[in-house]
Amino acid sequence: MKIPLLIFTILNTITFTVDANVSDGFSELNSQTPGCAVGVVKKGELVYERYFGQANLRYQVPIDKKTVFNLGSITKHFTAVLALQLEVKGQLSLNDSLKKYYPQGPRWFENIKLHHLINHQSGLPDYLNDEKTREELVKRVSTIPHVLEDLVVGKPIAHDVTLMHVLDTMMALSAPSFKPGENSSYSNTGYLFLADILEKASGIPFSDLAKKQLFKPLGMSSTELVSSQTIEIPWSATGYSAVNPPTYKYRRNSSNLITQGDGGILSTLPDFAKWISHLMSPIDDKLFWSTFLHAMKPVSNIGELSSFQNTDDSRGHFISQILSSLKTVSKIGGVPYNNGLFIRKVKGETVYSHRGLSIDSMGSYFWLSPSHNVGYIQLCNFSFDKRPSVNEILHTYAD
Repeated sequence: MKIPLLIFTILNTITFTVDANVSDGFSELNSQTPGCAVGVVKKGELVYERYFGQANLRYQVPIDKKTVFNLGSITKHFTAVLALQLEVKGQLSLNDSLKKYYPQGPRWFENIKLHHLINHQSGLPDYLNDEKTREELVKRVSTIPHVLEDLVVGKPIAHDVTLMHVLDTMMALSAPSFKPGENSSYSNTGYLFLADILEKASGIPFSDLAKKQLFKPLGMSSTELVSSQTIEIPWSATGYSAVNPPTYKYRRNSSNLITQGDGGILSTLPDFAKWISHLMSPIDDKLFWSTFLHAMKPVSNIGELSSFQNTDDSRGHFISQILSSLKTVSKIGGVPYNNGLFIRKVKGETVYSHRGLSIDSMGSYFWLSPSHNVGYIQLCNFSFDKRPSVNEILHTYAD
C-alpha cells in the first residue's frame, strides 16, 4: 500500500469516527420528522456541520445551512451584552433602578436594579411560566377589542402591547416574590423589561441596536429579531410539537405573541457559529468580552472602565479589583448563572451554556469553552433533548 493512500485511509477513518461521535444521537431524525442543525466550532471555524430532518414537513423542505431557527431564551445573553455595552458608553448603569425607567411604578421598583434583571434576582414573577401571572396577563389582554380582532384573523400581538400589559401586571403586585438580590428565580419578565430599557437608554429600537452593535459587525447577515413588522423570512423553519413521537406524528406550532429581550432572535447555524467564535476569541476589546464571560462577576460596574484610557494593564488591574470584591453569582436550579449564561466546570475548565425553547416550540442549545476554544451548537425546530455530552465533544475536538 502506498503511503499517501494509507494516510488518506487513516484520515477518512478518523473523520468517520468523529462524525459518528456527534451524529449518533440524531439517527432517528429523517424525512418524516422535524430536525436539527448541529455544529462544532473550533478556533474560529465551523469544523463540524450536519443537518438532520425537515424544516417543513408539509412541503418536505430539508434543514440545511440556510434554515432560520428561533433561538428562544438563548437571546438573553445577547441582551445582557447590549446592556453592558451601553454601560461602557455611559448611557445607563446596571445599578439603575426599575423606577428610573418606569416612574409610574410602585415604590418597590426602586429596589430592583438592572443587574437584578440580568441575573434573575429581581423577584419579578415570570409572565410566561408562572401560572398565576400568566392567567392575569391573559385576562388583561383579552379585554382589548382590537387584539381579539387581530388574533381571529391571525395577526400577532404587537410587542408594545405585550410589554404594556406585563408591566401593568407587575405594577399591580404589592411586592416582588422575594427581596431583590437575596434569591434567584428564572424570569422572562426581567429580560422583557431590559429590552425596553435599552431602547429608552439608546434612543433606537432594540432590534436596530442588536443589528448595529452585534449582528452587522460580525457579518451575521441571516440573523435578526422578530417583530410585528417582520416580513416573511425565506428559509424559516416551522416549529413542531410531537403528538405521538413513536409514530412520528407532529403538529405545527406557531405563536402570535411578539416578545424581545427574553427571546426573539432568529438565526442560522453558520451565523450563530460566528457569534460563538467571537465570544471565544474576540477580535477587539478583549477586556470587555473576557469581563462579560467572567464566572465570578454577578454585577458589572464595567462602565467605570471608560475612565481608564491609558494602558490595558491599568484597566486590567482595575477590573480584577472589582471582580475580587464581588460575591458569588446567582444560581438557577443550583447552577451558577451570569450575564444570561449558565456556568459549569467540566474537567476543571469553565463552560458557558444556555438552552432555548421558543414559544413556537423550537428547541436550541449551545455551549462554549474558551480555554479549549471549542463550542457546540444544536438548533432544532422542535423540543429535542438528545445531545452529545460536553465531555464527548471535548474528547473529540479539544487539543
